Amino acid sequence: MRPYLFRLPEWLPGVFSGRPIFSYGVMLGLSFIFGWYLTSYFATKEGFDSKVTGNTLFLAIVGALFGARLLFFVSNPSLPFSLKSFFSYQDGGLVAYGGYLGGIFFSYAYLRWKKNNFFAFADQATPQLALGLGFTRVGCFMYGCDYGRPTDSFLGISFPRWGFDSALSQYGLHKGSAAFNHHVNKCVQLLNDVGKLGEINYNPGNMTTTMVEQCKAFGAKIHGTKSFEALAQVMTQSFPVHPTQLYASLAGFAIFAFLLWARKHRRFDGQVFLLFLLTYGIFRFLIEFVRDDLQRGNVGVLSTSQFISLLLVGAAGIGWWLLPRQLNRLTLEPAPAKTGGGKKRKH
Repeated sequence: MRPYLFRLPEWLPGVFSGRPIFSYGVMLGLSFIFGWYLTSYFATKEGFDSKVTGNTLFLAIVGALFGARLLFFVSNPSLPFSLKSFFSYQDGGLVAYGGYLGGIFFSYAYLRWKKNNFFAFADQATPQLALGLGFTRVGCFMYGCDYGRPTDSFLGISFPRWGFDSALSQYGLHKGSAAFNHHVNKCVQLLNDVGKLGEINYNPGNMTTTMVEQCKAFGAKIHGTKSFEALAQVMTQSFPVHPTQLYASLAGFAIFAFLLWARKHRRFDGQVFLLFLLTYGIFRFLIEFVRDDLQRGNVGVLSTSQFISLLLVGAAGIGWWLLPRQLNRLTLEPAPAKTGGGKKRKH
C-alpha cells in the first residue's frame, strides 16, 4: 500500500515543487487513457464520426469527475461544502456510481443533441467502464480507501500506520491509512467504555473477537487516558480487513472481458450497456455487505450504492424488454466519398 508513487523534484517551480504523484490519480489517468483509445477504436470501426467520438469522450470524463464528487457530498450531507472543497480532488471522495451516472448523462445529452444513437455508442464505450473499475480500484487499494470489514480469514489484509511530513499535508496526505484510523477509533471507544468493558458480549462497531482481545492488549500498554494519539503509538497497522478494492478490481477486469465478448454477439443496440448495468449492479450490491469504509451514506437499511444498484438492475430489466422493440439492429450506409470509404452509422 502506497498512497503516492513519488514526489516531484523540489527544484521545480511553483505548485509543482515537491508535489506527490498520487497512486489513485495515476490509476485513474490510466483508465482514462485506455478508455479513450479503446472507445475511439471501437466507435470508429462501428462508423461513428471521430470528432463526435472525441467530444463525447471529453464530456463523459468531465461528467464523470463532476458526478463522482457530487454523489460523495450528497451521500455525506454532514460534510462542509464549498466550491473549493468540491473541486479538491486531491482529498479523495470520488464515488464510482456518481462517476458512471455523470458520464452517461453528459454523453447522452451531447449525442442526442448531435442526433446520434446513444445506445449504439454506449455499446462501444461500456466495456471500458468496467476496465476503468479494474484500474481505479487498484489505486484505491494503494491509497487505503474503500476497505472492507474486519476478518479473521486468510483473505485479511492490514493497512499500515503511515506518517507524512508536514510539507505533504498541504496536498491532502494525512497521518494513518483510513482503515488504521478507523480501527484506532474503535479501540478507543471500546477501552473508554469502562463500565461495559467487563461484559463478555460487549462489542461496539461489529468488531471481531480477535480485534476486541487485541484492543484490550494495546490498552494495557497505555498508562493514563486511552486517547487516539496514545493508542496510535502502540498500534502499527489496522486489523485485517477484506481487500474489497481488489475484489472490485478483479470484478472490473472480468466484466470487461465478458462485455468485449458480448459486444461481438449483441442482438440490439444497448444490449452491452444493459449488461453492464446488470452485472455491475449485482456485484456492487453484494460487495457493499463487506465494505466498512466511512462516508458511504445510507437510504434506509441500504447503503447509497446498494439503493442505486437496485434502481439500475431494475432499469436494465426494463431496457431489455423495451430496446429490442424500439431500435433497429445496426443499420449501415456508405460514408461520403471524401472520408475515404468505409461505413457510417445511420442515425
